[in-house]
Amino acid sequence: MTFKELSFKEKAGHIWYYYKGLIIGGAFFALVLGSLIYTIFIKTPVENYCGIAVYDQFMSMEDSAMLIDEINKAVPVPENNSVQIQSFYTDKNDVTIQAELTEKFNTYLFARELHILLSTQKNAEDFYNAGYAADLKEYLGEQRLKDRNTLSAKDGTVYAVEVTDSELLKQYNLFKGEKIYLALAPFPDYKEKTANVFDVMVGYTEKQK
Repeated sequence: MTFKELSFKEKAGHIWYYYKGLIIGGAFFALVLGSLIYTIFIKTPVENYCGIAVYDQFMSMEDSAMLIDEINKAVPVPENNSVQIQSFYTDKNDVTIQAELTEKFNTYLFARELHILLSTQKNAEDFYNAGYAADLKEYLGEQRLKDRNTLSAKDGTVYAVEVTDSELLKQYNLFKGEKIYLALAPFPDYKEKTANVFDVMVGYTEKQK
């Protein structure tokens, strides 16, 4: 019996038996190609509404996703925008690894992907001395800083504010009992967005403004 004389079912069986590798490979390639085309040409990219650096503290991807979701909903962040969180941490004392971590942080910062810097008092001081921290009075206004512990330079610049009492951040047990300070990267075009995220972080309400 020739191939032409076989029934449709028998033909399909023969084709599958001899060419199943090619069929599976072709289907997988088509799926990957379709996904790539969708990602590049169709899917709307998510814009970084406000980048948050959690510096010198590990934060799991799960916790980061939960915090991002909470802030996005509370702001609320516009469609196709999202807060983004980057954790910069290593438990290694190796000088090379520490240098790589610093380089990674600087790369994100200089690319304007980081706008809020969360860390300890010592690191907040280092941010200011490196020129990475803006004057919070200019970015947040004095009312938002009223009755809060702040870090100031000799010239009166307020460069960090304590946010240890943030009910939102307490859920994640960050910095192992150390006081948490917030600094803002000096990007004026992000003033409003960083202020919105700050309000959510510390529970600052419209009535207090």
